[in-house]
Amino acid sequence: DAKKRLQKVGYEQVVEREDWKLEAGKRYFLTRNHSTIVAFAIGGLWHTWFDRDLTVAGRVMIREEKGGSVSYSHRLVRIEEPIMCVPTLAIHLDSIVDRNYFVIACLVSRGVNDGFKVNTQSHLLPVLATSVKVELNKEFAENGLVEKTTNKSRHHAFLLQMIANKLGCQPDQICDFELQACDTQPSVVAGAAKEFIFSGRLDNLCMLFCSL
Repeated sequence: DAKKRLQKVGYEQVVEREDWKLEAGKRYFLTRNHSTIVAFAIGGLWHTWFDRDLTVAGRVMIREEKGGSVSYSHRLVRIEEPIMCVPTLAIHLDSIVDRNYFVIACLVSRGVNDGFKVNTQSHLLPVLATSVKVELNKEFAENGLVEKTTNKSRHHAFLLQMIANKLGCQPDQICDFELQACDTQPSVVAGAAKEFIFSGRLDNLCMLFCSL
């Protein structure tokens, strides 16, 4: 069965009711009600996030006041247009590349993540706006936005304004959110004979069933 197959290739079972002690680079799985199995690995292929047109999507908690009473609701949101990017340095400017080799040879010889030498704390910060937008942020602060929202120390007021515009609410109504960065590149049917599907995550979506 799927459980034995996962254990055979190095996956370790964890139990939802227990505290987990996960380690980077290892793989785990859990089962639920003898009908569901969830397998995952700690880590990521970080280079796939670089130089893409990114947006955000997820769930937002909104505070609403009606008739003197306060209520909270969850709203789903996805900003359609690309709003940020995680840029990388051009490969020919990367000092870790040995200049005695062709660029192609360097890329092939290095590991999947070694080519970028990614520092996940500093290199994966998305660029949302230039310093010009700082003036807009000051304007938000002058209008009391930054003081009203509980997210002022964690999130840029400009991002909060974009989310609010999408949801049709005020930024100070946003209490919290769970947003993920996602690619805006759509899936397409392409090729001269329209026989190919160009899309991200095809390996994940198509091969998951086959692997289990």
